[in-house]
Amino acid sequence: MPIEKMFKTRHISEEAFRKIDFQIMGFTFEIQNEMGRYWNEKIYQNELAYRCQKAGFHKVETEVPIIFLSYLASAIGLPRGRKMKELMTP
Repeated sequence: MPIEKMFKTRHISEEAFRKIDFQIMGFTFEIQNEMGRYWNEKIYQNELAYRCQKAGFHKVETEVPIIFLSYLASAIGLPRGRKMKELMTP
């Protein structure tokens, strides 16, 4: 299922991804162990964002909108065969 993102990303190696993933998952387990359960999700998001920024990650987002192109196409009545990119270019 195609996904359109609203921001630019850069490609990283699998090794770099695994290193970042390990670090962030470590933060999430630390937060869970320190704070426990039953808090509002936004509190966990903000704490994770704070720890990521403190660790040197730039431009940390707690929520990122994702648009599934097939859903959007059907929602606006796009005829089959046309590409969403055609609609998104000015």
